[in-house]
Amino acid sequence: MYCPHHPHTFVYPHNLSNLRPDANFSLGRTQEITRDEIKFSKFIDRLRKRFAAVFLQALRVQLVLKGIIAPEDWEFIRSRITFDFLRDNYFTELKETEILTNRLQMAEQVLPLVGTYYSQDFVRRKILRQTDAEIEQMREENAQDAQMMQKQQPQEKEEPNE
Repeated sequence: MYCPHHPHTFVYPHNLSNLRPDANFSLGRTQEITRDEIKFSKFIDRLRKRFAAVFLQALRVQLVLKGIIAPEDWEFIRSRITFDFLRDNYFTELKETEILTNRLQMAEQVLPLVGTYYSQDFVRRKILRQTDAEIEQMREENAQDAQMMQKQQPQEKEEPNE
């Protein structure tokens, strides 16, 4: 790009996507998408956050005016309200799958070192990024799976000694 202030220098543009808006790029092994698609996805996320705030405000006014809650109870109730917007984004799903795959591969690489250099708790919290609730849920599910496996194993008959 020509710079009029310095005729003998070449200036690199800061935003290459403006020069080639159809340019694709890849994040890891995920499907190639355009920068505009990522910007649009972020825009939709910002709209969802704003909608949630507007909806919460309208809900607060409605609940207080109808006498369902007292104004001082709103903060307690508000902290327990969450919005779960549906995601129809294949890229997000691919990205989450790729992240999980990378974490599982890292856990598999660290597995021989568990008990010597790393603990199971470290692997769960730092590598797999599990929360306390997820760790407890996995323990319960693993115990249930072990019980089911024991029930499914055929009872071996003891052979009489001759």
